[in-house]
Amino acid sequence: FTDVSPAMGSDYYNAILWAVENNITNGMGAGTFSPNASCTRAQAVPFLWRVNGKPAPEGDTIFYDVGPDMLPDFRNAIIWATEYGITHGTNEAFLPNDTCTRAHIVTFLPRAA
Repeated sequence: FTDVSPAMGSDYYNAILWAVENNITNGMGAGTFSPNASCTRAQAVPFLWRVNGKPAPEGDTIFYDVGPDMLPDFRNAIIWATEYGITHGTNEAFLPNDTCTRAHIVTFLPRAA
């Protein structure tokens, strides 16, 4: 990635390499990772899903804002995360475009482990 290199002194360089090598992420396109960008909830949950081997969801979404037009990896990850109790959404919504806060991430991590 043009925006991440060991020469930049980034503490996360090896973690990013690991995530790419393990197909957890492929960056933001155009050769960038955007390490200082925030993640949406729809971007964060697929990381957990991929770390867990991309298990096929058993059912369908319970959220009105996770429709068939959503990218399959995002949709499948959200359905999986719901089925396994990793996320419960908010009032029948997942809010995929909302920022995934640090509180959300630390809540999702032990549930996904």
